[in-house]
Amino acid sequence: MGALLKSRAQTSDPPITGGCYVSHPSNSEILQYSRRTQIIWEITPTSATDYDIMPWGIEENRVIIVGWKAIDGNGKDAGGEFGYTPDGYSFYPVSNPEQVNCYRPRPDFVGILKIAPVLDDIPIGVDSGLPTHDDDKTDGDPWEMTVWEFEIDPPYVDALPQDGATYTFTATIRPSTDHNGNSMARIIEFGLGSSSEPGYCLNATRIQGRWTDTSAEDNDLKFVPDQPGLDVFAEGPNPTNFCHARTKKPETSISVQVRCLDYGAYGTIWADAYGLGLARLKGTLIERGAEIPLDQRNGLDDDRDGRVDEDLLDLQDNDGDGRIDEEVHGNYIYDGWQWNNGAATDDNDPDPANQLPPANQPRPGDGFSRYEEYRGFIIQGSHQRLNPNVKDVFIYNPHGLDISGFATLGLQIHLIRRDEFDAVF
Repeated sequence: MGALLKSRAQTSDPPITGGCYVSHPSNSEILQYSRRTQIIWEITPTSATDYDIMPWGIEENRVIIVGWKAIDGNGKDAGGEFGYTPDGYSFYPVSNPEQVNCYRPRPDFVGILKIAPVLDDIPIGVDSGLPTHDDDKTDGDPWEMTVWEFEIDPPYVDALPQDGATYTFTATIRPSTDHNGNSMARIIEFGLGSSSEPGYCLNATRIQGRWTDTSAEDNDLKFVPDQPGLDVFAEGPNPTNFCHARTKKPETSISVQVRCLDYGAYGTIWADAYGLGLARLKGTLIERGAEIPLDQRNGLDDDRDGRVDEDLLDLQDNDGDGRIDEEVHGNYIYDGWQWNNGAATDDNDPDPANQLPPANQPRPGDGFSRYEEYRGFIIQGSHQRLNPNVKDVFIYNPHGLDISGFATLGLQIHLIRRDEFDAVF
């Protein structure tokens, strides 16, 4: 029997061979591209073989899978987990490598991915049942594919809207080159949804026959025309409502500028890469438009989980209601505004407080909603946002009459010019 055993020094034997491929069970298409965080399924081993040269001829050994490897395009460990899935969504860890049929990438992994089984032989001849050469473990032929991502940055504008402000958003496809060495560039199109309030605040407008006009027919947010690398165009009857921007050629990254034309502007900007789909908000798994401005809360419990929605700002479903928490309805007011603590339509200014008769102010409110006071007014040529907790009075006093008596009412007095008065009253 000893004469039949081969020495490890023998190197003339063919090595263990085998590998794997990835396909989708429902259509048997070979998978070469997968979006970040998606489970890669179904991993199917190819036939693995090992043949040893024996004195009586060629002897086949049985080959088993003893592990799995995932490496990146630089040959480094890509992390992630191998396991089992019945549907491509659920993931179950398994201890037996031969039960593996899927791979769950590391959440932040993007790039070239190589998946390979680790193979070992059972050194017993299949036909003879005699001992054969015990080969070392071998990595099988790797399946190579691209794990990609398409994102828009920033996910929201963390600032108060200002007339004339310009916001820049960047859409990026990663990696720039796929596993075949081909560019991942695509035609990228941006879409912009916008509020359309008349004027640029409550009592001022700009109508000059230019794209920056603020009439009732003009959007409060517009793409800046004539941007490098982009075709910018309008939709609808107003030829200057620039709400689409498309790259002139395939790109892997492109920036677009949005002009804010209203102190109360709000909207969303989407990005679509042809052949890939909608962009995710950078740093999240959410496919939706970036917010202008940040508006995730209104101080209410819209999702009825017993907590104020403004506590839910991490883009997860913390309350378990089946919706991403940031999808609760906002109030169109920037979350960083100091009086963003109620609905947009609230008009319940409490100061001065109600009094028993004779009452200075027998009811709350001053006729301006919370959103209107946030959007603000032009007062003596300058824009001002108001305090929705204090009742406001606007006075046009061309004759310089004594108005000191108004101070006894506890109201917030605003002296305005004739043009400012006519624009709102």
